[in-house]
Formats: sequence, structure tokens, C-alpha cells
Amino acid sequence: MNMKKFATAALSLVMAFGAIVPYAAQPVSAAWNDKVDKDGNPLIDYINTAYETSDAKLADMVMVKEQNGCQIWFEEFTGEIAFKNVKTGQVLFSYPWDVAATYNASSAATRTELLSQIIVKYEDNGVEKKMNSYTDAAMRGQIKLRNIKNGIRIEYTIGEEKTTRLVPRMIEKSRFESLILDFIEDDWTRNKLAAFYTLKDPFDPELTTRAV
Repeated sequence: MNMKKFATAALSLVMAFGAIVPYAAQPVSAAWNDKVDKDGNPLIDYINTAYETSDAKLADMVMVKEQNGCQIWFEEFTGEIAFKNVKTGQVLFSYPWDVAATYNASSAATRTELLSQIIVKYEDNGVEKKMNSYTDAAMRGQIKLRNIKNGIRIEYTIGEEKTTRLVPRMIEKSRFESLILDFIEDDWTRNKLAAFYTLKDPFDPELTTRAV
């Protein structure tokens, strides 16, 4: 796989939570837009914002499930998860809620990794590289929250999404035949590919300017 062109990891974090009252699935993208400015930068400085208590951190999250004295909280931008015991007040986070306060002496790169649920390591031409869910998913708005039976699912697309077209959207007739069709020997495959193309004559007087 050429990681320069496409390095997407489709990963799911499933949280089983007993028999819970159904909650309508909502994609993070809608809430993500509410947490960024017009340039797509987060309104909260997650790397440097120091929360004094876990409840202060929860105030920037949303509760998505509650049953039997327990709650699941979700951070729409980062994809962070928190479980709260309503009776005791104890909260368990998917990563340290006090990253900026406890690790303020650490580099921004280290705190960025601490803000990530997922870190992917890979090699590109023998060189080890890393991607993390904060920089390569959250900052791109590529995290989605889904409702599933007895819980929630968090979907991450890590890395830049790219689409590579194997054939052009438009091509001149003779070039289509000589550069593509002539290299396909199987008649069935040739016919199937040709079916995706419609021959248009730009000099057809019946075509509108927009169609041309």
C-alpha cells in the first residue's frame, strides 16, 4: 500500500453498555462543526486547556447514554469517551482528562498523542511513521458516533481520504478506444466498461451551451 497516497484506518471502538434506552445515532460531523471556527480550527485549545476537575471536562462533552446509575459521555471533536458512576461521581475517561495540566511540561506533540484514542505506526519506504486520531481524524472531522444495540460505536477515518480514478471521467473517443478498450481482451469486460461512457458530440446543434 502506498501510504503517501492513502493511509486510512477504518477503526471501530465498541462500548457495550447493557440494556440501554435507545439513543438516535448522530454523526460527529454535525457537532464537530459547532466546535470549530470558520477555518476549521477547534474553538477549545485541547492541547493547552487545563481542566481543574473531571466534571469541568464533562461540561465540554455530551451525555449520550444513561442507565442503571451509569452514564456514557462523548466529546464531539476529539472522539473521547467517559463513563460516569452517578452514585459515586467516579469518572473513567478514554485518555487522561487533565492532559494539559499534568503534562504541561511535555511537548505539544506528546500531548497530541495523549489526546488520541488511536496511534497507528507504519513504514513508508523503510521509514517508520505515525498517525494519531487527534491530528489525522479529529482535526479533519473524520470521527463519527453511531448508535448500536446496547451501546455506541465510534468510527475513525485516519489520514487523508483520496479517491483515485482508474479511468478518466471524460476522454476523447479515439483515445478511449486506443488507450483503454484496445487493452481489454475479454468482450464482457470491454462491454461493461464501455457501458459507463456515453458518446457526446460537442458540435451537436441540439446541445445547450451548458451541456457542451
